[in-house]
Amino acid sequence: MARSIQISDSDLVDLQKFYSLQLEQAEQRVQDLRNTLSKLGISGETTGRPAVAAPAAKEAAPQAEDASSTTKAGRKKKAAKKLLKKPKWGEFIMEFLNSQNRLVRVGSIIDEALAQYDIPDEERKGTEQAIYNGLNRLQKVNEQVVGYQIPGKKGRYYGAKEWFGEDGTPREEFLENVEA
Repeated sequence: MARSIQISDSDLVDLQKFYSLQLEQAEQRVQDLRNTLSKLGISGETTGRPAVAAPAAKEAAPQAEDASSTTKAGRKKKAAKKLLKKPKWGEFIMEFLNSQNRLVRVGSIIDEALAQYDIPDEERKGTEQAIYNGLNRLQKVNEQVVGYQIPGKKGRYYGAKEWFGEDGTPREEFLENVEA
């Protein structure tokens, strides 16, 4: 018993576009594999499979190789770059909070990180996001940091969990020294 399904014209067009794109990507992948094999000195016949004709529709643009990855100096530079330790933002945030011994805003944490690690301006946004993620992890997962909204002030202030009472409000000695 044969079944038939009804497909609207817009869905049919979407399906055609999707499968055309999938076919193009597959053909491109095959071409890339052939190019790699030819660079290795292996033809399609030596793989045990018959060689398939390459699609003639379009050719891949040759990709320029990164000079730093092929030279000794480039390899040394990459190795040195890997050796640089990236800061662990959770540890940094906890150390900063404990050194301040007061509730702070996230902007203070970010400014201190940028200054301490000498982070260039083009990496600022990524660093800010990493600090936000670290702060969120310290709040939600590790439960080491608490965020608090001070009545009458904009933004949230953050402090170590032990600085807060059981009701979630900061103890008086930490509330008095809040940054402006």
